[in-house]
Amino acid sequence: MGCADPAVLALALVALLVALPVLPQGYVARLYTIVDMQADPTGSATARWDAMALALNTIRHHPILGVGLKVHILDAVEQAGNWHWNGVHNVYLEIGADLGLPALVLYLLAMWHLFKGIRGSMRGLRGVSGAQELVALGTGIRTALVAFCVAAFFHPVAYHFYFFYIAGFAVAFTQIAKRAHAQTRGRGEGERRVLGGHWWARKMRVGPAAVKG
Repeated sequence: MGCADPAVLALALVALLVALPVLPQGYVARLYTIVDMQADPTGSATARWDAMALALNTIRHHPILGVGLKVHILDAVEQAGNWHWNGVHNVYLEIGADLGLPALVLYLLAMWHLFKGIRGSMRGLRGVSGAQELVALGTGIRTALVAFCVAAFFHPVAYHFYFFYIAGFAVAFTQIAKRAHAQTRGRGEGERRVLGGHWWARKMRVGPAAVKG
């Protein structure tokens, strides 16, 4: 079943329509503050925007090594001149400010490598019979990884286990898929060797030439 399968899209649309009536009160208005920060009476949207600006400033002044693990909070306090800061709500800025741009590049490369491994494994499973469960597993892990990559723009969870759990599942999936593909290829080569070594198979191959001779 492909990602653009009409049945999947229809199911997602139905789920969205069902979820709308049960959304918490003020949820849509809260989402609207993403584009209009003045509409947020709590000031949370403005505070998060200011925190991102402070984190970018930290990266600008400490691009190589950062300021240290979770120390960007103290740097933001020093820049702002008050203690009303609890860290930037963005994984990428959090890593860049704490550990520097090289660490952020490595983090992004790790994400890219995981996506590449999943995509290659899914492609390798196309010719494997009975691999529907593995394909479903790979689809689920890829979806979880995409969800984390998007959510990372809004949550300060760079050092939590969420990403590392998904990364571990992704690595395990690629290894399982590789073994399944190797076993299927091994069985195919074994069958060809058996057929190629059978006396009647040899006779079928040399028979026309012998008759012609």
